[in-house]
Amino acid sequence: MIRLHNIKGLMVCILLVAFMVALNTGCSWRGHVNDAMKAKDDAVAAADKAEAAAQKAADAAQKIETSAATLKETADKAEAAASGAEDAANRAETAAEKAEAIFSKLGRK
Repeated sequence: MIRLHNIKGLMVCILLVAFMVALNTGCSWRGHVNDAMKAKDDAVAAADKAEAAAQKAADAAQKIETSAATLKETADKAEAAASGAEDAANRAETAAEKAEAIFSKLGRK
């Protein structure tokens, strides 16, 4: 026959088992939380690295843009110099034609 003393002992055992299960569940839950925190930290570190890489890319793009502007400025100066040289050549040709016309008039007289 089941006695009151046996029922109390059984209840203590059940409570002890329930406590141990709760303790183990809590420990494993904390482990998952720790894993999640580590994953979050890893994600933040990866985001920081990505931001640094984006900043480096922006700096490189700025340098390229500056170089392109310098090259365009140099090309514009070279074009202006070529235009000036062409104008000088045209003036020299005109002067040569005038000189030839003068010599030709002098030679006729």
